Amino acid sequence: MCWRVVAAALLLTTTLSCAGHAPPQSTADPATPHVTWQLRSEQRDKDTLLCASGKPSSCVVTASTDHRQTAVSVQVALYSGTVETKYLGTVLAPFLEGGVNARIAEVTVSVSAGAEPLNSSLLSAVTHTPGTYELRIALDAFQDGRLPTRIDETIPVIVQ
Repeated sequence: MCWRVVAAALLLTTTLSCAGHAPPQSTADPATPHVTWQLRSEQRDKDTLLCASGKPSSCVVTASTDHRQTAVSVQVALYSGTVETKYLGTVLAPFLEGGVNARIAEVTVSVSAGAEPLNSSLLSAVTHTPGTYELRIALDAFQDGRLPTRIDETIPVIVQ
C-alpha cells in the first residue's frame, strides 16, 4: 500500500509521493471515515516500529541527549470510506522538539472514495525531557449528505 505524505514538519518536507511504510491494518468499517497511526524510530542505520494503532503495546521512545538525537516519525493514515471524505483538524505530538510546526500537523485534505489512505506525518527529534506525554489526533471527517464524524484519539507516549 502506498501512503501519500500531505503534512510534515522539521526534517520532512511536504510531498505527495509514496512513503516507505504501509499504514497499520485497519479493523474499522471500511465504509466509514477512520484513521490508523504509527510511531517509528528513524535512525540512520535502523528504522523501527515503536507502536501502532491496533497493537496492544506501550509507546515508549528514547529521549534525545546532548550527544545523541533520537528521531521519531508520527504517521497518521486517513481513510475515505465509500465516498469522498474531507478531513480537518490537528495531530499534536508534544514529545517532539522544535517549534510549533515540529509538534503540530494541521490536517486539511480530501480523500477520494476508494483511494489509498493519505498520510499526515511529523518527523523530528524527541524531547530531552523524560516523562509521559500524549499523541493527540483530533479530526473531523466530512462527507456530503452525512453528519460529520469526530475522530479523537489520545495515545500515551512515554519518553525515557
